[in-house]
Amino acid sequence: MRPAEDSSAAPDQRAALWSIAHELRAPLSAVAIAADLLAEDASLLPHDEICRLAETIRAGTRWLQATTDSLLTNAAIDAGHLRIERTAVCLFEVIQDVVPVIEPLLSARGQQLRVRRRGSQQPVLADRQRIGQVIVNLVANASKYGPPAAPIDVTIEARSGLVRVVVADRGPGVPVEAQRRVFAPFFRTENALDSKAEGTGLGLAIVKTIVKAHAGQVGVRNRARGGARFWFELPAHVGTPVPFRRPGDSQRRKTG
Repeated sequence: MRPAEDSSAAPDQRAALWSIAHELRAPLSAVAIAADLLAEDASLLPHDEICRLAETIRAGTRWLQATTDSLLTNAAIDAGHLRIERTAVCLFEVIQDVVPVIEPLLSARGQQLRVRRRGSQQPVLADRQRIGQVIVNLVANASKYGPPAAPIDVTIEARSGLVRVVVADRGPGVPVEAQRRVFAPFFRTENALDSKAEGTGLGLAIVKTIVKAHAGQVGVRNRARGGARFWFELPAHVGTPVPFRRPGDSQRRKTG
């Protein structure tokens, strides 16, 4: 006897699979066309054109890698295999760690990352790699929907036993009616669909799951002068203080 199907879940699953296939098709096509042109006509093409095609392949490959990472993380979450290994860390240092990952994305759109600290830099008990993924996802989201050449502001502040990180962009913002759903898997706002921005709707869902696994909270509010402010907060670590490591101590690039 066939098991009964969940009639409400099936359409959602089909829509999610259709969305993923649709998002993968465009970068795959761009990579395939560029690779074919290089393979067939490289000796006849000017140097500038070869560089342009190589950049198309590189950008498409990076996007496909990021999408694959999101899908694998989401699969681990669904299977209950998300592992969290906590140590006392400073969130400013975590941001410094992920700057090299974020920079190529921002450079491609002429955007600047501005990092600010408010109050004492209290450590949190967190999985450094996973929280780094949270920050990368939030900044990537801000870059995608923020205008070219506009700054992206990251603020770290301590408040009543919590440490909050806010990522603010200058984009269209998130409609009020969508703010409660924006962290749901595969959900995309009308603004996102209208802009034709690439995405599977998994990045923010992964942010929420990782933060909740750390007993933290996430949220979003629109900026008064346009744009969105996505934030997450984690409980401050009450224990042996973590020595503050300045960016220059490990030859990291200064961002704020």
